[in-house]
Amino acid sequence: MQTGLEEIRALRRADRAEHRRLWVGIWLAMLCAFLFALCHRGIGFGFITPLEALRSVGTFLWLKLAGLFSRAPADGGASLTAALPHYAETVMRFRSALLMMAGGAALALAGTVYQTAMRNPMAVPTMLGVSSGVNLAQLLLVIEYGSAVYQLTTTRYIYNYGISIAILLIVLLGGKIAGGKRASVADMLVVGTVVNRLINIVVNYLRTELDTETLTLLQEYSESSYNTYNQFYNLGILVGVSLLLLLPIFLMRFSYNAASFEDGDATSLGVCPGAMRVYGLVAGALLTTTAMLHCGNVGVMALIVPHLCRYLFGADFRRLCWGSAAGGALLMLVAEIISGFVYFEDYQIPIGNIVSLAALPVMVWVMLRERRGWE
Repeated sequence: MQTGLEEIRALRRADRAEHRRLWVGIWLAMLCAFLFALCHRGIGFGFITPLEALRSVGTFLWLKLAGLFSRAPADGGASLTAALPHYAETVMRFRSALLMMAGGAALALAGTVYQTAMRNPMAVPTMLGVSSGVNLAQLLLVIEYGSAVYQLTTTRYIYNYGISIAILLIVLLGGKIAGGKRASVADMLVVGTVVNRLINIVVNYLRTELDTETLTLLQEYSESSYNTYNQFYNLGILVGVSLLLLLPIFLMRFSYNAASFEDGDATSLGVCPGAMRVYGLVAGALLTTTAMLHCGNVGVMALIVPHLCRYLFGADFRRLCWGSAAGGALLMLVAEIISGFVYFEDYQIPIGNIVSLAALPVMVWVMLRERRGWE
C-alpha cells in the first residue's frame, strides 16, 4: 500500500510541475504579446522600443493616479507627455490591449461553462441567439443615430443588453413551456435556434433597405471594437459585468465538475445539474453579449479556446476555468496584433474574421486528435 501511495504522490508532483511550466509559458507569451502590441506603430512594420512604450504607459498611469489624489501637475502633464512623441498612440494601444484581453477571457470562460454544463464539447453560447441580438441592436443604433453612433455610451448598452435579455427571456420561457414542469435545456436550444434565424431574417431585410452610405457605416461600426471611444469606461463595464456573472460560477467551481457527470450521478452528489445548466446558459449568453459588444464579432472564440485548454489543463473545471481565461486573453491579443498586419486593398481585416479563420485549423486538429474524457 505504501508503494501505491508513493506512486500517487509522484504522479501528483509531476502533474503540478507540468502545470507550473505551462503557466510560466502562458504568462511569458502573454507578456511578449502585450509588449509587442504596445510597440507596434500604425500600419505595417513600424515599431518603437519597449522602453519607450513602457515609459509612455508609466507616465499615463502616474498621471491618472495623481489626478485621483488631486496631485496632477499644473499643466495637466503636458510637459511630461511632450517628451514622448508616441505617447497618445501607445496609451490607445495599452487600453485596446487590456480591452481585448478582458473580452477574450470572458468569451473563453463563457464557452468553458457552457460546454461543461451541457456536457457537449461543440456547444457554443451563441446558440441562444444573443449574437444575432447584438447585430440587431447595432443595426437599430445606426438607423436611428447615424454617424453619431460612435459617440454613444449608455444608449449603446441599453440597446444591446435590452435586446439580449429579451431574447433570453423568450428562450427561457419557450424552454419552460416545451419542457412542461421543468425547464428543458434541449428545448431552450431549439427555441434559441429558431429565434436566431428569425432575427437574422429581420436584420437581412433591414440591411437591404439601407442606402450605401448607411450600409458602409453599419459595416464599419459592427466590425470595430469601439475601443477608440471611452476605453476605460468600456473596460470597466466589461470587467464589472463579467465578474458579476462569474462570481457564482467561481463559488460553484467544485459543483461544475459534478455537473459534467450523468444527471443521476450528479444528483447523488448533492448537485442540481438542471439549475446549473440553466444558469450556465444565461451567464454564457450574457458574457458573449458583453464580449461581442466590446470586441466585435468574435463569438467563435468561445468554441475554440475551451478545446485547446482542455488538452492542456485537463477536464478538471477548477483548473480549466483559469486556463481558459488566460488562453482566451492571449489568443484575443494575438488576433488583434495580426489584424494590424493583414490588409486587403488598404482595408484592415477585422479581428472577428481573423478569429474565424483561425477556428478552422483548430477544429480540424481537434477532430484528428483523441479527446480527453469529461469525467
